[in-house]
Amino acid sequence: MEITHTFTNGRDVVHPKGRIDTLTSPELEAALQPLLEKEQVQITLDFQDVSYISSAGLRILVKTSQNAKAKNGEVALTNLNESVVQVLEITGFQSFFKIH
Repeated sequence: MEITHTFTNGRDVVHPKGRIDTLTSPELEAALQPLLEKEQVQITLDFQDVSYISSAGLRILVKTSQNAKAKNGEVALTNLNESVVQVLEITGFQSFFKIH
């Protein structure tokens, strides 16, 4: 998995590319961890190039959202493809995130 990071309009924007599954979710978690240590946590995950997310990937997203909210921060998701939207809807996890 390739992960890039930019900072735009006061938000950390993380761009994972490929599948987020059991093998790759630790990479995403490692990329997000330093962002959660900031004083102000405002993270957007741009899923434009994400083709699939497994339960392991969802766990990382929910954990990241909970940690951000504990610091009065936010995790937003953007550019979700249909399969990722379906996974979020089926699991009920869409309520954890602001979705653009």
